[in-house]
Amino acid sequence: MCELTRKEEGEIMGMTDHAIFPRESVRMIVENDKKVRRGGVPITVEESGVLNGEAVLYVSVKLSYPMLDGQLGVAGVGIDITEIYKMRREKRLLEAKLKQTQKMEAIGTPAGGIAHDFNNILAAIIGYTELAISDLDHGSVKRRPGCPRHVGAGSDRS
Repeated sequence: MCELTRKEEGEIMGMTDHAIFPRESVRMIVENDKKVRRGGVPITVEESGVLNGEAVLYVSVKLSYPMLDGQLGVAGVGIDITEIYKMRREKRLLEAKLKQTQKMEAIGTPAGGIAHDFNNILAAIIGYTELAISDLDHGSVKRRPGCPRHVGAGSDRS
């Protein structure tokens, strides 16, 4: 508890949950303590709260014990798992980014191959069109607008 609260043992000894934790956290803690008292068996629970202005997540193992006045008390041990939780969340985010990158790569690789093949086809069309035009006489009707030159011009735009 000292590590979790960042207080010395002497500072928290004898303090109630109400004195250590914010009201929202105490509700959850008290409810879990009631479960232990009712059931009479130890439980393991995740609890969260805000301590010293920071959100914390911890796992608590709680058990009931008979007190001198006949009431059941609750003792527990809590382990701060805030950093582990943050690292797991970060890992999930990085895995999602990696998956998205792999999807983009999977699409990009074939697309690049298709573009390369298309470029090769266009090169052949342009080359054969230029050969056809060079074989025509300068005064030929086929050299006028609307003839093989437009095939070459369309290929150039692609």
